[in-house]
Amino acid sequence: MKLYLNSAGPVTPALTAGAISGDGRELGPLRRMATLPEVTLNGRKAEVSFAGMSPGSVGLYQINFRAPYEELEGDLALKVKVGAEESQNGVFVRTLPNGFYWTITAGQAQNGLELNGESGASSVLAFRHDDTRQWGQIGLRQWSKDTGLATVFRDVKGIALTLKNGGQIVFDNNGLESGNTRGYYDNRGGGPDSQKPGLVSMFSNSTRSPLVMAGAFRVTQAMTVTEVIGYFEGPSLLRAYPFFPENFFNQFRMNIWSNTTGNLPRETGDFSGDVFSSDRTAGKFGFGTTGVSKVFQNGVSQQIYRLRYELERPIVLEPGLYWFSHDVAVPKLGANPGGAAISVSGEGAVKEVLPGPKQYSMRDDE
Repeated sequence: MKLYLNSAGPVTPALTAGAISGDGRELGPLRRMATLPEVTLNGRKAEVSFAGMSPGSVGLYQINFRAPYEELEGDLALKVKVGAEESQNGVFVRTLPNGFYWTITAGQAQNGLELNGESGASSVLAFRHDDTRQWGQIGLRQWSKDTGLATVFRDVKGIALTLKNGGQIVFDNNGLESGNTRGYYDNRGGGPDSQKPGLVSMFSNSTRSPLVMAGAFRVTQAMTVTEVIGYFEGPSLLRAYPFFPENFFNQFRMNIWSNTTGNLPRETGDFSGDVFSSDRTAGKFGFGTTGVSKVFQNGVSQQIYRLRYELERPIVLEPGLYWFSHDVAVPKLGANPGGAAISVSGEGAVKEVLPGPKQYSMRDDE
């Protein structure tokens, strides 16, 4: 964030009153404040990256700062302190919580996958959590397929996943990259949005009310993978607290698990996959819009975003059943999503269903 102010004290190198401040280039050196200011938002200290005369200005100060992570909505008090001097009361910054990460489901079974979206032993979806207060005992630190989804959701075929090898698609259960979604995400003129499988979204966050959703996918022949792509709901007015992927506090994660008896992800003791995990496998994240939207009965639409992980070195998936997930990790502040783990945008939560290493994040819209 950038904050502009005046009368903030001496700078270095010194500047004559009325003179144009430097810009670090043609106008001369930047004029930094002699005393580094302290900036607080709602009483929490911000990280100041620059404080001095605004480049190319006369008498105007500028402070660049990174706001502390916060989950409050409303007008939060902003204060600047330079030595013993403090800014006036009554200055506020309007804030909105970062929102919750909702993953997009898949509608196309591939390679003979027989599992489906209905809750129970044949479910293509599984979840695991660490928060009994929010989610109860089912799925506590062990994978469960008791999602509560009814028969109408049998058309769900897992978490939307695209795998590429050198730019070529080698696995696709959604059609979002090929432009052939077969109407799975479109409910214009259809029945209730809550009954449209393609509008179902899965909460997935490994730090805030931690619960991660995984979807099964089948590989029939050895597959080399250089890029893994998942999909999530981007910012939208359809939710009270939209998720903002550009928020620099977000730490994206992707994982793939092997399958165990009972068709469940292999238990590793946490949310990291045993076959692949971005926590320990070098690569680079990127995100951007797909150009495809979920469309509701009334024609209102919501963009679908992609989250991609480019691997530094390829991985090879041997034939078999696997489980895929992606989620986001944020600072722990005790925040709570206060809804179901499975929901439909625009229709509210489907209440009957359920009470490391380097990370890179960059926008890459095509």
